[in-house]
Amino acid sequence: MDPKPRLTSEHLTEIRQHTDWRQLFTALEIEKDAKKSRDHDWWGKSPFKPDERTASFHMNDRGWYCHSTGQGGGPIELVQRVHAEMNCYDAGRWLVEHGISRIVEDVRDEVEASTAQVAPAGGGDPEKAEQENPPIRQDLSSQLTRNHLEFGRRGIPPEVLEELGAGYLSRPPRKNKRPDPMNRRLVFQIRGLREGESGYMEAVVLGHIGRATSNEQAKQDGKWWTYAGFKKSLELYNIDHAVLDDEAVAQAKATDHILVVEGPFDVAKLCAAGIRNVVATFGADLSPAQYRLLDLIDELTGVHRFLFFYDRDNAGTQGAKRASNAVCATSHDLEGNVFNWHQTWRSSQRGEVMIPPSIGDPCDFSVEQLQWLRREGFI
Repeated sequence: MDPKPRLTSEHLTEIRQHTDWRQLFTALEIEKDAKKSRDHDWWGKSPFKPDERTASFHMNDRGWYCHSTGQGGGPIELVQRVHAEMNCYDAGRWLVEHGISRIVEDVRDEVEASTAQVAPAGGGDPEKAEQENPPIRQDLSSQLTRNHLEFGRRGIPPEVLEELGAGYLSRPPRKNKRPDPMNRRLVFQIRGLREGESGYMEAVVLGHIGRATSNEQAKQDGKWWTYAGFKKSLELYNIDHAVLDDEAVAQAKATDHILVVEGPFDVAKLCAAGIRNVVATFGADLSPAQYRLLDLIDELTGVHRFLFFYDRDNAGTQGAKRASNAVCATSHDLEGNVFNWHQTWRSSQRGEVMIPPSIGDPCDFSVEQLQWLRREGFI
């Protein structure tokens, strides 16, 4: 495969229309003038005249203009001006490779296919490699701290975070390097399954996903961030524990199902409650690749029922129904069910009881509530 994908003019149009200008401003290490800038209108020292004393560079969602040099334009032109050796196609590729452009998925796949580490060791099948997230060498878990207030607020103890390879990432900025959007986030290590030399499935590190800890961070780089090239739709979070952990497999067989939730925080909270037979789909949709992983779970554990415990909102409710229906319609072996957020129970003290509106996802339940739902057979 050509290491530099051939972009077309249509690709460049997509890149122009789906670029996060705040993230580009930050990635180019432009010194922001906090007093002069507004939420939707930023000022900074010109990247073309780094020694100037006052901010002359202006940028917003309509483009940029440098008053010191009298030039302006869109994101591709800015990258070209900063990196003089680049043509417009090089600049477009740079925006995609650095995760700054939010281009449509089919274009993103085409461009990222050559930039992700997809070559299997010793050669292998390149077509298969492009359908997998490759294992990575970088493991951030040793750099994470487990005492961030947000984890405590959600009732997730350090020992659960350590087991999941999760925590808060805080490290000094690298000199002369572009900012790392993963820094200062709540980070979860993503592991998958690969067949080892022994012929048995082994856990491998495939990537990391980080949740923003501030509104400004979320606006700049998104609420959740993954490094460019990683495709969440190809993975199920926590599948390594669901298949390889003896207690998780025992729970799956005892309850006759695997829980399927939306995100890493939901998995962590359930694990805090001692509920280990759980995976997450990184959102309220089940992709074809994730469906095939459910089939793999069935093959490896003998458990073929999946209970979709998605969020209580409309996206979660509809997503759970679609996922369950897809599982049932596609396979004669697998079975999908949906957690009922509107079910009621009889209490001798309080009469009819239902889940309060304040609880909107699995992570909102207390550890004790989740343990009660498990004892009563609801999850």
